[in-house]
Amino acid sequence: MLALLAAQLLLVVSHDAAARGQLRPLEKYAEQTRLAVSLGNGNAISDSAVEALMRWPALVTVEIVPPLTPRDAALLRRIKRLAARLPPVVVGQNEPSFISLQRAQLEEPSLALLGPALLRVERAPSSRLVTGPCPETDVRTIGGEVSELQIEGAVTQCVLDWLHARFDLHPEAPGNFPLGYGQDVKPPRRR
Repeated sequence: MLALLAAQLLLVVSHDAAARGQLRPLEKYAEQTRLAVSLGNGNAISDSAVEALMRWPALVTVEIVPPLTPRDAALLRRIKRLAARLPPVVVGQNEPSFISLQRAQLEEPSLALLGPALLRVERAPSSRLVTGPCPETDVRTIGGEVSELQIEGAVTQCVLDWLHARFDLHPEAPGNFPLGYGQDVKPPRRR
């Protein structure tokens, strides 16, 4: 089960993208990907972002920088089912590591504030991100395959085209497309 989770593409979107309702076009990829939301340094989350995450059809992962405040935990508990992604602690760790809830709460007691909404905890890999296939994106690779796509700004058409090419055109082929895919694609001319 954990190997399957690690093999799925992780889409990391910004809190702002979730708050602006930009997750809807990504929903068709919910079975093939995992969604993570980066809250930034303060762990603050808005009501509109929580509502968007509550509508997501699969388990949502939230990138948390401990400690978690009671106010932020109360907002996150509204999601009902979530996973936490903590910063890496081991330099050179290239794959995400899943840790038990008990161990995670011993290491970071503020996670207990999430109560039964917290279903899984993982540590982010410490490997570097490289420039992604679209503007304002970065990727992390494991074994030469793209394992994580971080979308810094808006969910653009370029990102949707890259996901479409990866999952829709060749569903039987597990390989990745070149990192530069989509950068030279121009939209059709309108007359």
